[in-house]
Formats: sequence, structure tokens, C-alpha cells
Amino acid sequence: MERVEDIELCRITDVKVKEKVMFLLIRHRVPYAERWDEVPFLKRSRYHGAKEVCVVLTHPAHRKEAVEIIQGMDKEMQNKIILPEEEK
Repeated sequence: MERVEDIELCRITDVKVKEKVMFLLIRHRVPYAERWDEVPFLKRSRYHGAKEVCVVLTHPAHRKEAVEIIQGMDKEMQNKIILPEEEK
């Protein structure tokens, strides 16, 4: 369930990668929420052609830990995860 103070952690286009990220967040006890957004036709190239994208949200106090978890994943999976610009 998304809360008002939650912030965007990342966007994921691949369901298998999303499941892996969720598993790692749960394993490290990082709270998260998810929502699915439709991707406008002209912006689909940014999301590897996906029609929908999973937006992963977390509490601001856990953002750094969550980003470190994502950055610790293998490069093939990281390529399917879109971090906000300030985290790249």
C-alpha cells in the first residue's frame, strides 16, 4: 500500500527482475510498495518497449539501503531497472 511519504525507488519493465528485487528487499527488511503505470507510446523506447512499468516505492529512510541492494545485483538485471536520475 502506497503511503504519502513514500518516494520512488526505481522503475522495472521485466516481471522476473521485479520479483528478484522484491525478494531482495523483503530479505533485507526494506519496506516497499509497488504500482503499475502505463507507458505512453512515445516514451516506450526508454522502457525497452514496455506498455507498463512497475514503479517501486520505499520510505525515504530506507532509500540508500535499497539503492545499494539494487546496485549489488548483476549487470544484466540492472540494465532492466531504471533508477531516478540522481541515483545513477
